[in-house]
Amino acid sequence: LRLLPPVFEPDGGFEEGVSYWLYLNLYLTKALATLENISGKEDDIFVTEAFRRSMDYAEAMNHGRFNFNFHDVGVEKNIDISPIMYYAKKFGRTDLGRKRVQDFKEGILPIADGLCTTDLLWYIPSFAEKPQARQVEDVYFRGIETAVLRDGGWAVALHGGSNTATHGHIDSGSVIIDALGLRWLCDLGKEPLTYVPNGESYDRWDLYRMRAEGHNTLVVDPDSGAGQKETSVCRIVSFQASGMESEAAMELTPAYPLAERITRTVRLDKQKYEVIITDELRLKKPSRVYSFFHTRAEAELTESGA
Repeated sequence: LRLLPPVFEPDGGFEEGVSYWLYLNLYLTKALATLENISGKEDDIFVTEAFRRSMDYAEAMNHGRFNFNFHDVGVEKNIDISPIMYYAKKFGRTDLGRKRVQDFKEGILPIADGLCTTDLLWYIPSFAEKPQARQVEDVYFRGIETAVLRDGGWAVALHGGSNTATHGHIDSGSVIIDALGLRWLCDLGKEPLTYVPNGESYDRWDLYRMRAEGHNTLVVDPDSGAGQKETSVCRIVSFQASGMESEAAMELTPAYPLAERITRTVRLDKQKYEVIITDELRLKKPSRVYSFFHTRAEAELTESGA
């Protein structure tokens, strides 16, 4: 007997990323609806509070025309989360249904190859007529150790958790930033070579997209290894969402064998509209430290005075 850990515990986060949330729920919603139709009952089969909160996870990982594509999620564009319309009705979450209808009206949807079959089953235009509930901007998902800080058109995500996650990359401390309709710090996405069947002649950590260097995080004294400890778990140790400023701090020490202490703090100033990333390091010996950032935007590097 193999006991699997609860998938969405404790806050609804899904460690494989939002595209895998979609893959799971495309089938689960149809199965639940079928059981309800056959039995004539609408019991919450297999549904826990953490599962209900996974709807908030799916919503938070999409931002405008982008999604926070950590691990093997792949594409950066808004991920189809159409099964959420089923849950919006089932759980009375008109706020989730309203947002999806609004995305259609604003042209963000449909995406990919067009309408999803689940929209044909559960799309409810009247959701757009419901009163607008106050949207929770900043959110932290324990377990997968991911925080999303948002204000209007600005959003920043800080990602940690286990480096052994299924379909995972070596990316503890990685940051993605969206602002003004553009993605300023990006994740390079899925590495196709990891999906080549049989006979791979490379090591997984030979691939840039999989290594720490291929993400928006720190590397200390790089070598042929993955750039971080492959079995490490990095957790968010402080999360503040109040007023005109929100902040998340992550303890990165477990990921770096040479570290006595490494923390990364991300702050979103909602008055000045600035994202500040602060790294504090105390190392066991003198070392080379690199901070990697990836962007497809036309960004400009400048130096500011101390």
